[in-house]
Amino acid sequence: MRIPSPPATDNGLPGQQISDRGEPPGVGVTLHLTTDHGLLITDNPPPSLCPAAHAIVCAMEELNYHHLMYFWAVVKDGTIAKACKRLNVGQPTISAQLKKLEQQLQAELFRKSGRRLELTEVGQQVFQYADEIFTIGQELQDVVQRGKASQRAEVLTIGISARMPATLANRLISPVLHLPQRMQVRCLVGDAATLPGDLAANRVQIVLTDEPLDPDGPVRAVSQTLGETRYALFGTEAVTERYRRNFPRSLEAAPLILPTRVAPLRRQLDGWLAAQHLRPVVVAESDDFALCLEFALGGWGLMPAPEAIAQDLARQFDLRSAGPADEITSSWELITLATLATTPPVTAILEAARQQLFRPQPRVFTADTPASRRTGT
Repeated sequence: MRIPSPPATDNGLPGQQISDRGEPPGVGVTLHLTTDHGLLITDNPPPSLCPAAHAIVCAMEELNYHHLMYFWAVVKDGTIAKACKRLNVGQPTISAQLKKLEQQLQAELFRKSGRRLELTEVGQQVFQYADEIFTIGQELQDVVQRGKASQRAEVLTIGISARMPATLANRLISPVLHLPQRMQVRCLVGDAATLPGDLAANRVQIVLTDEPLDPDGPVRAVSQTLGETRYALFGTEAVTERYRRNFPRSLEAAPLILPTRVAPLRRQLDGWLAAQHLRPVVVAESDDFALCLEFALGGWGLMPAPEAIAQDLARQFDLRSAGPADEITSSWELITLATLATTPPVTAILEAARQQLFRPQPRVFTADTPASRRTGT
């Protein structure tokens, strides 16, 4: 192996050429490692490679990492103009590189939104990979050239149902940060119905949701129950003041903020209200718990929330319970691939749920709660 003086790459930038001439002429692999993270693989892969390795090299050969670096810089800087200024290149150069990258990937990475460019769904995925590639590249330089100890964190991407309260998610996930391996948690909040698909596509590694995995569905994964929590109806002091007395009969014509009808919790609530012949007024529907919380804080009405976070709602938002919704429970699930089911992050979340969060919770009662309901008789 010989390392000649740095030649110019196909982009006209100085680089370092590493040539392996152990194979006959014309079948070696030439790597151009540019000074700003560019990587271009040329020539054909050696025929002696196993089929899997041969496929990997061929796939990499189609991807110009210099084009990927320009894409990464544009997204990081926010605009092409800012990226041009930082990289000291003209806008036509970057535009051409981005076009070539889209041709190589056979996918559109940007879409126009007025005068701005937005990432497509594919663009978002490509950026996540690019960000990890070039971040690791910078860490490599720091370790090798500057003698710094490696501070690389393992990235854990968690898909969280929008119906899960942020307080609940925080208490479940926070133990991951105390593992021996330094972790960086990346949370993607989304629709409970589509999150298993994100898991199958490797966009997330763990899913936290209130919907169990469909055993007959297309996603092959492991679903583990975190625990079950009971529900109460919460609101501002001014709102709950009007409905505490004679709860739940007081809910007749009361303003409620509820999940949409596709949510398992909504179906339980509708059944519970119908069984008691109650007809409240639904003033808002949303499967985004954070949005429902904002509506409740605005005094719109009462919203259902887990009793497990009653103290958090009182301390952080000054929301009070009007009374417990008897027989209304929600089961929270952790879904992951079988290969990840016993990893330290999954174990940490399960232990937090079962030992701290979902232990039997004291019921939330009010001064007007009948003694028979306090004792469970």
